[in-house]
Amino acid sequence: MATDLGLKKQDLAQIEARGMTVGQVKAIVDKLRRPPKFVALEKAATRYDGVFDLPDVELLAARFGQLRQVPMKFAPMSGAASRMFGFLERVAAGQGKGDDDAKAKRLAAALDPRTAGPRLAFREPLVAALARRGLDLDALLGRGELKPVIAGLIDDAGLGYRGKPKALIPFHLRDGRPVYALEEHLAEAAAYAGNRLHVTISPEHRPLYDAALEEIRRQSPALKKVEIEFSEQHRATDSVAIDAETGALVREGDGTIAFFPAGHGSLLRNIDRLGRPAVLRNVDNVPKPEAARRLVVRWHQAFAVVLADVKAVVAEALVAIDDGRASERLLDGCLSRLEALRVNLFLERLQYRRANLEQKRALMQVALDRPFKIMGVVKNQGEPGGGPFVVNYGGQRIVSIVEKDEIAPEQRSLMADGEFFNPVDLVIDPTDHRGQPYDLTRFVNHNRHFIVRKPYRGRDVIRLEHPGLWNGAMDGWNSLVVAMPIEVFAPVKEVTDLLRPEHQDA
Repeated sequence: MATDLGLKKQDLAQIEARGMTVGQVKAIVDKLRRPPKFVALEKAATRYDGVFDLPDVELLAARFGQLRQVPMKFAPMSGAASRMFGFLERVAAGQGKGDDDAKAKRLAAALDPRTAGPRLAFREPLVAALARRGLDLDALLGRGELKPVIAGLIDDAGLGYRGKPKALIPFHLRDGRPVYALEEHLAEAAAYAGNRLHVTISPEHRPLYDAALEEIRRQSPALKKVEIEFSEQHRATDSVAIDAETGALVREGDGTIAFFPAGHGSLLRNIDRLGRPAVLRNVDNVPKPEAARRLVVRWHQAFAVVLADVKAVVAEALVAIDDGRASERLLDGCLSRLEALRVNLFLERLQYRRANLEQKRALMQVALDRPFKIMGVVKNQGEPGGGPFVVNYGGQRIVSIVEKDEIAPEQRSLMADGEFFNPVDLVIDPTDHRGQPYDLTRFVNHNRHFIVRKPYRGRDVIRLEHPGLWNGAMDGWNSLVVAMPIEVFAPVKEVTDLLRPEHQDA
């Protein structure tokens, strides 16, 4: 096997030191040489066929205080903010594309106190950064000199936002001071996540996070009570790459094998260590208007209550099965209650109805002994990203979040016409009915990995990304898909998205 890959003795030691095996490396290379198949879509999920309304959100949220355990909060924060400022780099290099120049002018207007309109939270830090270089922001804006302004924002000699984590970019102004995205997540953890926040970061960013936390806790003493945990993407989840032309294993300049992070699906290992339910939201999804913030809290409180209701029914059925006292009446009753909650189960109903008691126990054991997720979706407004679709997995009709790159060209019109969009807003429970963590790799749809082609050291290389965390990585989970109000969704893909109403005062 090692010979097939052209591996040397030192390569074997390198692979072992990362917690991987030669077999895993070979499996990755095999996948890179056989691109994945497209996901066969049955249809876009629609209201009442895959997606459901959550009735009485306020009544459900009112029960939140009665829960014995509330979900903690989990947010991937390892990515740098480079994509947020990509158009500014092109403008500064004189290579602006499309409406890059128009967006740069919008950003300049938002930094200029002489113009009306929305504002950006990092004006004062930028003023200070430019002053250290003997430059005056307002004078530069008045003369229309954008290149030094852009350099002050993104270069390391200025604010260095190009290389900082998105979580440490000031998103909002509150009481006249800049507020990082990280602080908004800490505030949400205090409001509905039991004062516990788990974030995944890149190791080189840890000093930046420590400094930011010290600053946040000094300026917002109420957030000192929030317990924050850090973890890193496991090296054993990384991918090798092959040269796009030769197919050879890609190596570093010193001859060692090159390894690359393999997408957010790798974070399953981080979720494993939580040991309890969690609310999973993207780092940039933090609306500013107070009404929207209250809405986010109420909906996640309601989700936590629904999760507890589902978990109680599942535990009743599985404990009875474990103890050998599950009657047909008890099993049928639990199934009816879960169906009333609109839970999507891995259970073929006709087969279940025709089964005897022992068969029903076995079928329910397989159906219920799984992780569980509640996925919130919002109205499709054309944002880039995936959406909920009805697909077949393991002979079951499930609802899964599918990305554009996973869809065959002839089926992509289903995405454009879909009623709902995935904002990445989930409540997940990775533990069983006795509170023990599942081995989440058992429930991954491994056919849904991604193949990406990117430049590296002057050549194009082909890399693998594991099935997405909220895509194929969770296909084997039981689920409930809920339509949420659009006001809870506040994406920031580019810095000018911070000028949208959802990031300004109402």
